[in-house]
Amino acid sequence: MARLEIDGIPAAVLARRWGVPQCGVFRSLTSSLDAIHDLGAQGAPAGTVILAEEQTAGRGRDGRTWRSPAGGVWLGMLLRPPLPPAGVLSLRVGLVLADVVEAILGVRPSALSGPRVGLKWPNDVLVDDRKVAGAAGRARHCSGSVWASGSTWQTKSPRI
Repeated sequence: MARLEIDGIPAAVLARRWGVPQCGVFRSLTSSLDAIHDLGAQGAPAGTVILAEEQTAGRGRDGRTWRSPAGGVWLGMLLRPPLPPAGVLSLRVGLVLADVVEAILGVRPSALSGPRVGLKWPNDVLVDDRKVAGAAGRARHCSGSVWASGSTWQTKSPRI
């Protein structure tokens, strides 16, 4: 795991704060999903998290290029079986991301004014119809057992 920090908070402190076994923080990765899959193949425990300030070869749905410039938060979490079906997991992560964006913006779901946070099926988070976050999950088979990266949370700071 990388021994960097983000916003002055060391990776080990983030891991304790989030209740995960380990956390790695990187300035740049080719792909947070590839990195978390590599850690899974090396035996990293479920719940392992990685954060990158940028991705140089991120991928979206159907293999599309995902622009992941510095200034975002590109996060991957290792999950192992048993898991809910991929579509259910991706939708759940999208809902959690929408809740997080609302909390960051100080928006109450019942508010009639202010930024409008929504979910575009199945896992894109929108603020006033502009995409600010998304989630992508990729499962791989490794040594006869199945393991999956939890959705990579690719979050851009909303500019409102």
